[in-house]
Amino acid sequence: MNPIVNYDDVMKRLKMVFEKNGVKEDEKNPFFKKAKLEDLECLLHVYDYFAHWTSIYLNDELAVIKDLVIPTYIIDFYKNYEPCHQPMTQAGIYLFNLKRIQEENSNSVLLKYKLLTIACTIGGDSVCLDFNLDEPSVVLIDHTEIPLVEEIEKYFPTYDDIKSIIHLVSESFSEFLWKYSGDEYGDLEDEYL
Repeated sequence: MNPIVNYDDVMKRLKMVFEKNGVKEDEKNPFFKKAKLEDLECLLHVYDYFAHWTSIYLNDELAVIKDLVIPTYIIDFYKNYEPCHQPMTQAGIYLFNLKRIQEENSNSVLLKYKLLTIACTIGGDSVCLDFNLDEPSVVLIDHTEIPLVEEIEKYFPTYDDIKSIIHLVSESFSEFLWKYSGDEYGDLEDEYL
């Protein structure tokens, strides 16, 4: 199932939530913007981009993401509505812009498990797209449960092993955006960790 939401509606809902929380958008600091094509490379060519830029993995260690294709509807969101200058909602998360997605995942031990970090909580926990099912889900991972890169293989040799620290937030990216834009999540750390 691929429940696509109307991103214009998501933006309207989010702007209302931000304004309700006392933050107004202005021209100099928009909540969203159109992405630059070069910034989209990390989503259009996941393996090529991160195999080149990773600071913690050798290329063969990322072979598991070689065939990873991010669905068009997710790319369309970032292409047309790249997050920027956003306050937090009551969920206590900050959606990353594409530069931050590039930075976080270049240094992330989670990428080899097909977990792409797209946001973080106020406490520094990772909000990821989980590409291990047909429909990417949104999950939360407590940063205190992630071992150092040199030790991760010992504790979590496979995705099945790391599932014990993954907390499902939403069955799909679209559902996540819709709930997030309506401020329907409470504090994610309190609810899921």
